[in-house]
Amino acid sequence: MEDIDISVTRLQAFLVDASYGRALRMAHLLESRLVTFLMCHAIENNYPIDKDGIKKMTLGVLVKEFIAKFNPSEQIEEELDNMVFFRNELAHRISETIISATVHKDWQDRVVKELTEITGYFQETLTLLEPYVERSYRAMNVSEEVLLKIIGKLYPGIKVND
Repeated sequence: MEDIDISVTRLQAFLVDASYGRALRMAHLLESRLVTFLMCHAIENNYPIDKDGIKKMTLGVLVKEFIAKFNPSEQIEEELDNMVFFRNELAHRISETIISATVHKDWQDRVVKELTEITGYFQETLTLLEPYVERSYRAMNVSEEVLLKIIGKLYPGIKVND
């Protein structure tokens, strides 16, 4: 069996870390989007809002709540379930993913490619959720600019464009 060089240059390490960070950031964006949808749904229906409770929900619970409240298409339900899987892989099993990749030549490229694909999956899911963003604007009877200000108040410290 051929020995495989598992040494990593600084650039390779940076690319692996950057692709991981980008994928996890997209997962967090999806999570934040679902939190916002649930809060807007509560406002639209005059339900009391447990802002902290909603923000503490796991992605799996957020997805279940979103599906229960918005009754999305089967395609969106399936994509959201897939995103929970990928987010859990990123958050809980990334070390295993990287270690198992090291048995292959050019393993760093493989890991970066896989993480880039996962980022693309999150982006595709976010695109599927765009109609719900528009629905949030209409439900709250606000423009995008006003909703961004509301988001800024819900999430202190977030930078929103005025």
